[in-house]
Amino acid sequence: MASLTIAAAARYCGVARRTLQSAIKSGRLSLTPDHRLTLEGLAQAGYAPATGPQGQTAAAPPQPPHRDMTQELGQALASLIARLDRLISLLETLHVTPIPQRQPTGTPQRTPQRRRQAPPQRQPYDPAAALARLLTLKSQGLSLSQIAATLNTEGVPTRHGRPWHKGTVGYLLQRAGQAQS
Repeated sequence: MASLTIAAAARYCGVARRTLQSAIKSGRLSLTPDHRLTLEGLAQAGYAPATGPQGQTAAAPPQPPHRDMTQELGQALASLIARLDRLISLLETLHVTPIPQRQPTGTPQRTPQRRRQAPPQRQPYDPAAALARLLTLKSQGLSLSQIAATLNTEGVPTRHGRPWHKGTVGYLLQRAGQAQS
């Protein structure tokens, strides 16, 4: 006697699991001692195997594609290739360089290697020099953002080698003001 779980029986019959659970609660379906449903019990309650969109049972394997479909696809591709050839010839008459053709899949296409630029030489961090430059730029009337941008373009290093931000500039200026007071 074949038995299924409630979820498997719901898929087998093509109904929601809640439908089978309410049939069990109402007494129309009975469970086996291991909480399963039998195929006989499903048939007696009026649940039949679900059918797919083509009238096949859900357990039937899918059918292979037809030869006609393959031929239609080949004809459609042939017409597209002919249109592409016409477009390429039109581009050649206009003296427009077409997109380079792909190489066969057997030979890998080499991409030119870009040379990596050497990172700029970092100056050693000098807190006194950085603070002096900060105070000079502040005395010129620049905003905190402008000071940070200027220090970044000049290559003045921060303590940790990161870019300057207006918060860092403001913090250092605030500390310098407290130290001078």
